[in-house]
Amino acid sequence: MNKVILTYLIGFCFLSGMAQVSVGHQDPKSLLDIDAVNPGTPTGTDGILIPRLTNFPSVDPATDQEGLLVFLDNTTPYAGRGFYYWDDLRSKWIALGDNLWTRGQNGNGDDLIYAIEPDRNGIPVVVTNDGFIGLGTDTPDGELHVYGIRTEVPELIVENRNFDAEILLTPGNSGSPSYTLVANKETSDGFSIYEDNTEQLTLQNGGAFTIADLNLANNPGVDYPVKLRVVSDGSLGVQTSYSALNNVKTNAKNFSSVEMCETLVPYGIAVTSAFYTYVVTPTQDVLLEMSYRVGATINGADDIDPPTYDVRHDTKLYGVVVRVNGVDYVTTSDRYVGNDGLRGYFYLSDHMYIPLVADGTTYTIALHGHIQNGQELEADPDWGLRGTFGGDPEDRIQIIEHK
Repeated sequence: MNKVILTYLIGFCFLSGMAQVSVGHQDPKSLLDIDAVNPGTPTGTDGILIPRLTNFPSVDPATDQEGLLVFLDNTTPYAGRGFYYWDDLRSKWIALGDNLWTRGQNGNGDDLIYAIEPDRNGIPVVVTNDGFIGLGTDTPDGELHVYGIRTEVPELIVENRNFDAEILLTPGNSGSPSYTLVANKETSDGFSIYEDNTEQLTLQNGGAFTIADLNLANNPGVDYPVKLRVVSDGSLGVQTSYSALNNVKTNAKNFSSVEMCETLVPYGIAVTSAFYTYVVTPTQDVLLEMSYRVGATINGADDIDPPTYDVRHDTKLYGVVVRVNGVDYVTTSDRYVGNDGLRGYFYLSDHMYIPLVADGTTYTIALHGHIQNGQELEADPDWGLRGTFGGDPEDRIQIIEHK
C-alpha cells in the first residue's frame, strides 16, 4: 500500500513540475491539451463539460474569478441559454457565441433585445418590446432615442454622397401635408423645408434666410421670398417696405382717459395731460401709421366770478396735440368764430405717419387735448375757456407699424 501511495506522489510531483497536462497523447502544447480518440469520427463523449448552471450565482464572482466560464441551461434570465464568462471589470456576465442580438432587461425591468458587441463596450443598442429603439441608452423614451456621451461628435448623421440628403416627416391624419427637410446637394442652395412638394423655407449657403408666401391675401404688395426679422417681443416678422405688421390696435374703442385743461386769460393756451400713450422700442426702422377720433367737451371755466359765463366773441381754438418724446409733432385744431358762445360736444380726428429710427431709442407717442382762449372785445372780457377730452366709449384709435 505504501508503495502505491508513493507511486502517486511521485507522479503528481512529476506533473506539477512539468506544468502541462496532456490527455490522449504524450506531447502537450498547453497547460491542458486534450485529444479526441478519433478526431475524424468523434464520439458523443469527446469534449469537455463546463459547469452547467440553471441560474447565475446569487453572489457575484470576484477578481480572482475573472474569466470564469459557465454554461447557463436556462432560456429566461439575461441573454438566454448559452456560454457566459465573468467580466469582473464590468461586474457582469458576458454571453459568448456568434449571436449579434440577445434578450435582456434594463434597469426598469423592461424586456428588450440588445446588440451584444456594443454592449461589451458599454454602449447600449437596444430594441424594447414596445418597439422603441435606443442608441446609447437602454431606456428609450421615443420611437428612436439617440443618447450621446462623446464630445464634438454628432448624435445623428444623415448623409447622401450623390444626391440631396432628406428626412421625411409624415403626420398621421388623413390629408395632412408631409414635410421634408432637405440638405441640398448644390452648395449654394443650402437647407430647405418642403410642404409636400412645395419649398416653403430656405437657409441659403452663407446665411441668407427666405420664406415662401405667408398669406398673399393678408399681405398685399409683398414680394416673395422675403426676409425675416425678430421683433422686440421675440416673435418673427417679415421685413418688407409694404408689409403692415404688428397691428397693435385696430379700431380700438374707449381707449382714452378723461383729461381737462382751462385758461382764464385772453389768448391763453392750455394743454391737458396725455389721454393716450403708446410706447415702442423698434428693432428696425418703423413707419408708424396712426388714426384717431376723440370726443371733447368745450365750455366756460367754472371757477371764476361771476358764474354766468360769457364765452362769446372772436376766435377760440380747440384740438389735439400729438407729441413724440414730449415734443409737439402734429397739432390738429378746429376754430370757432361768432357771438353765440363756444359750448358743446365735438369730435376731433386725424390720420398721420410718424417715422421711428431703430437706434435703441424708446419712443413715447402721446395724445393731448389743447384749447386757446380769445381776446377781450371792448368792455366785455372773455371769462375763460375749459376743454375736457377723452373718456368717450365711442373714441377710436388705430395704430399700425410698417416695417
